[in-house]
Amino acid sequence: MQLPSDKYLAGFLDGDGSLTLAQGKYLWLEMHQMQARDGVIELARQALFPQGRLHTRDGRRRGTRTVGTRLVITGQKAVDQACRLKPYLVAKRVRLNQFLRELGFTERVGTDSIPVYPSRKWLAGYFDADGCISACVNRHGGSASLAFSIDADVAEQDGLELVQKAFGGRIYLRGVKGARWEMKADAAQARAFLTPFAKHLILKREQAYFVLGCAAMGHFRDGRIITDTLKAMKTHPHRLSDLTAEVDVSGFLAKVRDLQPEPGRRYRSADGQMCSSCGTRRPYARGLCNPCWQQDRYTPQRSKRQSEQLTLFGANEDND
Repeated sequence: MQLPSDKYLAGFLDGDGSLTLAQGKYLWLEMHQMQARDGVIELARQALFPQGRLHTRDGRRRGTRTVGTRLVITGQKAVDQACRLKPYLVAKRVRLNQFLRELGFTERVGTDSIPVYPSRKWLAGYFDADGCISACVNRHGGSASLAFSIDADVAEQDGLELVQKAFGGRIYLRGVKGARWEMKADAAQARAFLTPFAKHLILKREQAYFVLGCAAMGHFRDGRIITDTLKAMKTHPHRLSDLTAEVDVSGFLAKVRDLQPEPGRRYRSADGQMCSSCGTRRPYARGLCNPCWQQDRYTPQRSKRQSEQLTLFGANEDND
């Protein structure tokens, strides 16, 4: 498999890496992933530090045993490789420049400004590191509610803010130290988000291609199949041997049905579909845009109340 680009590795370092000043004397660069999905760590070792060794970290989190794989580079080699990735870093660029100043490498300090738009390969690495594609069956109907999210340290939100600026969504805090960018997506939004960088993904390429295949139908109406398929894909370990295989999601997509809307069942509308009443806005429910749906929903009740009021008014006049 072709080694990941520097832009991808910078995104992965921004998401699942760390830069620290060990003992105030030398730079410590680390990338880490769960051992079941550590294929990218091995590729990063080959690209950045072929002579380096991978370390195993065994720990517990909320009572669950977790085993992770770490790539650690220290000293001058860490400075060289960090500076190699620095032109593409976003979340850790300011911190790296600060450490370079403290270590006396002032000639290697660059600008702290970040890009105005995320590059495709950087976003692929960033999303592979701490991104997530989640789906659940809509409680108002059988369609799948899809969401994209990326987690980050609360002190390193520059990456999240860059993604939000480009694609929308919201950023909120998770506990004391965590932050998350999240975007709920229909078919059109899923294509707009995934299409630019899906082919550059390594760990989540299969999930992205599957979602794009479903989105090509213009909807996610077969919610149960879509949700179960994504869950199954996440349980599949992505070791180095898996990453060399060509991604083929045709078998999964063949099981997803191109369902048509049913009366009284709330689905997400298809791309290009307009309100069946006014014809100017995108449908909100039952083929109607929000204003027309509200009017259709409440007009019978309003007419009934007006009829009751007129009847009562007439009765009062008779009594007078």
